Amino acid sequence: MGAINLKAYGNSESDDIYLELLIKLYGILRKVDSKLNEAILEQLIISKDNQLSRISLTRLIDALKDKEGKIGVVVGVVTDLDSTVYDVPAIKVAAISFTDMARARIESAGGECIIFEQLHFGDIFGYNSVLVTESTTSWWPDLSSEED
Repeated sequence: MGAINLKAYGNSESDDIYLELLIKLYGILRKVDSKLNEAILEQLIISKDNQLSRISLTRLIDALKDKEGKIGVVVGVVTDLDSTVYDVPAIKVAAISFTDMARARIESAGGECIIFEQLHFGDIFGYNSVLVTESTTSWWPDLSSEED
C-alpha cells in the first residue's frame, strides 16, 4: 500500500475523540509492517470526515463463513437491521461500535464482541483477522496468505 501522510489528516471535522485516538494508535501500529494495520488506518481516515460504514450481521456472517477461528474486523458499526439470519454462529468480531441487538445476538450465540484496543493483544500483525468492508468487491488486501 502507499504511504499515508498522517499530518495531512491532522485537522478533522469530526468531533469524535475515540476516532481520533484510533487514528493515532494505528498511525503507530503501521510501523509494525502489517497490511491489516495499514488497511484499518486507511479506513479510519476515510471514515473521519464521512459517516462510519455500517455492516449488517448477515454480511459479517457471510464474510466469516469459511474462516473458522478468525476475528472479523469492521471499521464501523455492526448492525442487525435485516433479520434474515436466524442462526448466528459463534464469531469473534472487533468493531468501533455495535447496535444493542447485534451485540446481544452475537454474545448469545457464544461469540465475542471486542473493541479495537483489544484486537492486537495476542496478534499484533493481524494474521488471525479478516477485514470486512461494506462492499462485496473489496479492494483491501487478502491477509490470509500472510503467515509467520
